[in-house]
Amino acid sequence: ISAPISVCEGSTGVVFTAADNPAYDTYTWSITSGATNGVPSGKTFTVDASGTDKIVVSLTSGLNNGCSIICTKEVDIIPNPTGTATGAAVCFGATSTTITLINVVVSPNQYQINFDDPAITDINSFTNIPGGNVIGITIPGNLAAATYTGTITLYNSTSTCTGTAPF
Repeated sequence: ISAPISVCEGSTGVVFTAADNPAYDTYTWSITSGATNGVPSGKTFTVDASGTDKIVVSLTSGLNNGCSIICTKEVDIIPNPTGTATGAAVCFGATSTTITLINVVVSPNQYQINFDDPAITDINSFTNIPGGNVIGITIPGNLAAATYTGTITLYNSTSTCTGTAPF
């Protein structure tokens, strides 16, 4: 069975594929653990990851001579990075503020920001998280004094997994 070595927590559409062998004429797929929504289609089986351990899938392949073989495949589930962030406190007339990431887990190293207020420009490309987890933000000088909210998407460029940190 071929499948990815690992997937991110919550991944959907994870595909398992049986070896191409003309001696097999039936394929019976099952989920042992770590997945939901199994959709078999002949030599392929598509599942959604659930949990943070492993997806374990079994395949019973029927041979055209009446015998069968059972194979199992495991795929690691990598937890998504998570954290929380402080709100962006703004004084009237200020042109910059900071957001601090706290309680960060699973080693994100990049971020994007989507502000709830359209007056503040979103950061749409992944940017390296600065040391100390303090992110400097440029803001329009005419914003009302307030604490602004939004969502930071945290990204681990090694695992390619993402998570969020609302503020």
